[in-house]
Amino acid sequence: MPSDYTVPAVPALPTPSVPTTSGVSDGVSLDWGDGSASTANVQYEIQRAPATGDYTTVPPPADDASWVRVAIVAGTTWTDDVTDTNKYWYRVRAVDFRGNTGDWTVIAGPAAASISTPTLAE
Repeated sequence: MPSDYTVPAVPALPTPSVPTTSGVSDGVSLDWGDGSASTANVQYEIQRAPATGDYTTVPPPADDASWVRVAIVAGTTWTDDVTDTNKYWYRVRAVDFRGNTGDWTVIAGPAAASISTPTLAE
């Protein structure tokens, strides 16, 4: 390898804006800004953590094992098809085609699906 060879720096990926959440009949809807005018070759990883136990009013720490990947999407909206009445925290980050990741957004939530309780006919 030539002595003047320098590995190119990984470009900084945009941090999406804080996701907004809303309960909808088929789950929890998330919407966020892309954080940059250039989103070519960028997808978004979405993670969810339950709002239970110690984390009902504050989200779990960033490295907590309760965070799980629930989707990778190309756009800036996504609906989590949870069908229970539990509340969840969400966070999003950009991922490029090489697998490089940006910073996580500020955590949004807790949010729950809007599920109506059916009434029994008499």
